[in-house]
Amino acid sequence: FFVVALPMSADILPFVLRAEVEHDEDVRGCSSFPLLLGGVLTASRDRTARLWSLVGDGKYECTRTFAAHSEFVFKAVVKPSGDVVATCSQDKSLILWDWESGNPKTFLTGHTGPVSCCAWSPTGNEIVSGSWDTTAIVWSAQGSKLLTLTGHSKNILCVCWMSTGQILTGSGDRTIIIWSADGKKEKTLTGHSDAVRGLQEVPGIGFISSSNDTTLILWSLEGEQLQVMAEHTNLVYCVGVLSADEYISGSEDRTLRVWRGGQCIQTIPHPGTGIWDVCVLDNGDIVSACTDGKARIWTRSKEDANAALIKSYEETLANQAVNTKVVGGVDVTKLPGEDALKEAGTKDGQTKMIKREGHPTAEVYSWSAYDAKWSKVGDLMDNPNDSATMGPQEINGVKYDYVFPVELNAGSGKFQLGYNRGENPFMAAQRFIWDNAEAGIGQHFLDDIANFIAQNAEQIEAQEGPAGGGFQSEYAKEAARLAAEGGVAATAPKEVYRQLEGQNVAFSSYMQEAMRLEAEEKARAAGAPVVAVTENSLYPVIGLVTFAQPLNVAGVAKKIRELNADIADDSLTPDELRMLDGLLESVQGNTPLAEPMHALLSKLLAWPAEKRFPAVDVIRRLALDPAGAQQIAAHADGLLGPLLTFLQGTTHGPEQMLVCRALSNLISVEAARPLVVAVANGVVGSGRHVMKSTNNNARQGLASLLLNFAVHFAGEGGDCAALCPVITEFLLYEGQPPIMLLLCSAAGTLMYKTSSVRDAAVEGFKASFLKDCLSGKTQFGDLQVMKAAKDIIRDFLE
Repeated sequence: FFVVALPMSADILPFVLRAEVEHDEDVRGCSSFPLLLGGVLTASRDRTARLWSLVGDGKYECTRTFAAHSEFVFKAVVKPSGDVVATCSQDKSLILWDWESGNPKTFLTGHTGPVSCCAWSPTGNEIVSGSWDTTAIVWSAQGSKLLTLTGHSKNILCVCWMSTGQILTGSGDRTIIIWSADGKKEKTLTGHSDAVRGLQEVPGIGFISSSNDTTLILWSLEGEQLQVMAEHTNLVYCVGVLSADEYISGSEDRTLRVWRGGQCIQTIPHPGTGIWDVCVLDNGDIVSACTDGKARIWTRSKEDANAALIKSYEETLANQAVNTKVVGGVDVTKLPGEDALKEAGTKDGQTKMIKREGHPTAEVYSWSAYDAKWSKVGDLMDNPNDSATMGPQEINGVKYDYVFPVELNAGSGKFQLGYNRGENPFMAAQRFIWDNAEAGIGQHFLDDIANFIAQNAEQIEAQEGPAGGGFQSEYAKEAARLAAEGGVAATAPKEVYRQLEGQNVAFSSYMQEAMRLEAEEKARAAGAPVVAVTENSLYPVIGLVTFAQPLNVAGVAKKIRELNADIADDSLTPDELRMLDGLLESVQGNTPLAEPMHALLSKLLAWPAEKRFPAVDVIRRLALDPAGAQQIAAHADGLLGPLLTFLQGTTHGPEQMLVCRALSNLISVEAARPLVVAVANGVVGSGRHVMKSTNNNARQGLASLLLNFAVHFAGEGGDCAALCPVITEFLLYEGQPPIMLLLCSAAGTLMYKTSSVRDAAVEGFKASFLKDCLSGKTQFGDLQVMKAAKDIIRDFLE
């Protein structure tokens, strides 16, 4: 499987497999550890980084495991002096470690998004980190923040600290920025047409970059493009430098490539779905960090090659499935038979698909010029039966961009779930629940259905391209032609991916990760509050949390009408249904209410509890309208009273969530704030029921409401003592970091002032109990929670 494209002199031997090391999940990063012979640092989705050293018989063993991050680790890099290892993680932090003991020394928190990359300065006195929050931060080696580099419009994916003292950052905004040592932007480079994923210095020349646009670009120190390398067929995640004229790269196309003089001289196929990272070791070996949970060490030394491992590796390649999940896809009946392999390939890496007689699937082969033979690289699998149907489809006369078959419970049968491009997953999930309520689809499925949509439909959109671009990409059109030909000369495995792209392929780890993170952002936008806090602190909070997500007007109108048909004694009259339409139109268009709506809303809230959910959501959104909030405040008995009953018990998680959101919105509007504050004690007391809910959104809604009460009482004064024991009790039992941080913000905000408010709050919290509770959180797995707990103890309770 070793492909050599150019004649190689005696001193340029092909890389062969030397060793493999393994994590519990895919390996996200790798780097050299020069203090140990052949030393390798790896970082993984399993939330650890590991140090591997070369021992007898050419084997590697793990000599250190660095474990303190609460989410997966992107990268681990050693300080030039060799005494400190730095790791960066999706948990938004960096950790500096003493490598000999394996213990953390310093936690660096300051980013507001996952920290995707980091690099030490040549002197080792500083380290730079890049984040999905679009910024890079320069830290001292002791952990102090020195500079914040702001200039990218999207997530930063790679950083490089040059020997000149300059810093390079590459971003999802397709640009590379060159920064001076003092943090000034010198140049913005725009040579790539997609996200920049890798950056490495090239001695005596400049630097090299890799990109999602499938290319590598060699740049001068002045930012001039010197060379473009374009043999990869999919996203190029990483690049490494062997010498001024020799580079390595890893790609979503499942290959590690070696480049010399701007030409690809070796292509090494990999199992799994891609190569996250590559690095060059001090002994000249190279490493690939792979999606199959392994890091592989490759050597040019024939003596160090592991023949048994190479054989096993080749068998793994041959037996792997090229799982396409093709909708439509390749017609295997038109593929040539095995005789097609008798004809030599015309180009290194050319792929060919064949269909052996009696074999259930098509086989994929790659031509190796070095071995002068075709090598099997996988089986092309048929599409599953539960794929999404793409293209305009109808459910009950309504057209959708995608239709998913959904089975929620074993034996319950399959339902059709419609989704439109760009639609909020929670809105689509809520519509599905309302449409299938009679079939027993309950509100408790909301989170699961929304997550399903976010993880599947958006991946399809990412493969197809932006909305309006058509359901078949140019690659997909090309695939039809290639399939009919049965294989053509191309760079491996370019034509395989070309045949699959745009047709709902099995999504790579990159795509899964990118979509998951985007889905989290959308989920936060749909359900989680954004808290306005002072810089670098969770407290004091000054602004109030609001929930302004749009109302699914069509779904609400339809559901209320359906429910109205089942109401025997208190159904809406035709005039009231007309008023409902006007109300919803006002909410949708943010226009003033045409007439009083309190009577209509009161009537809806008087319906049985299981039928009030749509009305609660209307009030949640209406509460942000000054006129709407004024009507709610003026008719509290008929509107607020029924709402508060939802806070009782633990069986109405979604309803409790919406009530908390509605109350949070009401307290943010001056006309309604006195009303909510007046019932604060009752609301807070009922919160003890909600904090025990199994619904995360309900508990997060309560935490947001408690924070709003804390902000109000801290700013306006008043009796806040009832808040304190509930916040303490909530903190004691809560296990979700975002909710715990909201509660820490509420506690810190109440105690921040040096007035009677603070004194009353500290007394109300029963300082010793709160301190004991927070002390337990200082060992919590989430670094932000640990820091918040320590800060509150230090600031108020010692």
